[in-house]
Formats: sequence, C-alpha cells, structure tokens
Amino acid sequence: FWAPPIWTTWNEIADGQVLIRRTNLTDASKVFASLNLTVADTTIAMYDAKYHFQWWRPITAIRAGTPGNPDVTADPAWNALANTAPDPSYPGAHSSISAAAATVLTQLFGSRVGLQVSSDALPDTTRHFTSFNAAATDAALSRIYAVQHTRLDHDAGAALGPAGVAKLGD
Repeated sequence: FWAPPIWTTWNEIADGQVLIRRTNLTDASKVFASLNLTVADTTIAMYDAKYHFQWWRPITAIRAGTPGNPDVTADPAWNALANTAPDPSYPGAHSSISAAAATVLTQLFGSRVGLQVSSDALPDTTRHFTSFNAAATDAALSRIYAVQHTRLDHDAGAALGPAGVAKLGD
C-alpha cells in the first residue's frame, strides 16, 4: 500500500486536505511549501545518517546469517516481500519522512482529521485514518512488515522526522 516514493503519497494526502477545505491558492501554496521543504530537509538528514551509520538491511542478515549466533541459519536465496532499496537501512525513510510530513500537516490542519489515502501501488485501494500521525505510523510499520527495516530503523526515523520541523509561523 505504501510503496515508495513516500513523499508522493504525502503530497496526495495534503492535496486531499486542501481540496476538502477549499483552501485558497495562497494558503495552498504555503501548505505545499511547508510540507515539501520539511520533507527535503528530513531526507537530507536521513541520508546523512544512513551513510554515517552504514547499517545493514534485514535482507543482508537473513541471507548471510548472523556470525556468532548458531540459532540463525543463513538463507542465501531469501527475498523480501518488496524490492529492497540499495541504501543503508538506518534510519528508515518511510518513518522519517512520514513522521515529518504528519507533524507539518498536523500543525496546519489539526490532530483529528478524517483522511482517505489511496495507494499508487494498489489501484482502487483506499484506507481511512483519523489523524496524520496514524497514517504516518501505518506507513512506517509497513516497511517492517515488508522486511525492509527493523524496529530500530523505524524508531530512529520516527524520532528524526519531527525533530527538524519548525513550529510554523516561527
């Protein structure tokens, strides 16, 4: 459902909110500027961390096994449920970007909103959420379920995302 690129989905979510509220052009441009500058800043910080820590992805550990742990058997032919990105795992991109986007959109539209989110990966599939944070959590956890990330990656991304978001109006 939450196939990359995740920023596209967050722009679609923002678009839906702008349309529902019949936001004027000036205010709509502020929404998208705030959202996309935040996503860009978060993406820079996330990739700086990814290449600083160089953390392996689950597929690497599963295929190679865990040295020193006889309880883990390597499976060189194993594949994840989704295509695995060719970059380091930590922190998780969906977690970082979704947490940042949810923080911005919550500041702009409030913490309790009705969201309908459609999937670009699964046509005709729509999910409903009661907050931006609920959607962000679902997006982030989807990467653990697809065996793209570990909980460590998610927790770091969920903390990184909102960390750089300025209070709008500052």
